[in-house]
Amino acid sequence: MTFWKNSGFIENFGGIKGIIDEFNGKGDNTTVVDEYEVGPYRVRILCLEGGEFKYVAEDVLLESFGRRIIDQVARDVSAVPFKVGVHKLDDIIFSVKEAAIKVISRYFKLSYDEVERMAESATFNCIGLASIAPFLLDDKVEEVYFDGRNRSAYLDHRDWGRCITDVVLSDEEVERILSRIRLESGFQLDDANPSLKTEVITRKFRVRVLATTTPLAAEGFMINFRRMRDEPYTIPELIFNGTISAKAAAYLLFLILRRFNICVVGEPKTGKTTLINALDILVPLSWRRIYIEDAVESLALHNYGAHQAKVKV
Repeated sequence: MTFWKNSGFIENFGGIKGIIDEFNGKGDNTTVVDEYEVGPYRVRILCLEGGEFKYVAEDVLLESFGRRIIDQVARDVSAVPFKVGVHKLDDIIFSVKEAAIKVISRYFKLSYDEVERMAESATFNCIGLASIAPFLLDDKVEEVYFDGRNRSAYLDHRDWGRCITDVVLSDEEVERILSRIRLESGFQLDDANPSLKTEVITRKFRVRVLATTTPLAAEGFMINFRRMRDEPYTIPELIFNGTISAKAAAYLLFLILRRFNICVVGEPKTGKTTLINALDILVPLSWRRIYIEDAVESLALHNYGAHQAKVKV
């Protein structure tokens, strides 16, 4: 960049400077409205011309070590033999990260936090989920949408609403994600069964996944990930944030204790599951609760003494 500045090229060709600034997220009409870190990633929310928001996630370690170092660590970790029979994503992440920590400790003298971050970055690179890892790890991301081949992902952010991204999945990444969904669910996803809804639960994140393939998906595939909160909302929290009034909450609790039927109806993303789970916490522990779900979104309350029977259809 120094050559271009010293030669006067940028001053004489302002349009090129605009392109460079836009590439760096510094265009005149682009403003960084939020910035925070999620695991090994730095997330920036940009406000574009016209008021549209853009979600940009970058691997922080690339600035310190460079892509070649991160890729080399990932290759070395991939060469480590892993225990046969590990199929669940949570077990895979745990095993790969353990191996990554050992490899990194041989190469570098880093703090515990730096080793953890580099190992996490290498892990998601190894298992082929680096493109979507920031979405899965970010507590502020509520839902992510992939509408088809060569289409950029977009998402719903807790603070900034609908945001566009530059993430486009390759055919290899799509097949890897679909294969992972099949393994996690134990169900088929093919031409005869082109739609599948399941949940992926790990120690790092919990998401509900809806995947659709051909012949239903006109653009080859559709995938959306909906993050599930690690700690469920309680009725007092819903009252505090204005979701429900204290009077309405008291009325619903009265109906539950009197064993009335309650039907929760609403459009997608209006908080139906959130409300049901918050009410579920209030049900007396002695009651037997039966759940019928296509993807498990109900709470696991066994550790609190609740009697729960769950059916997945």
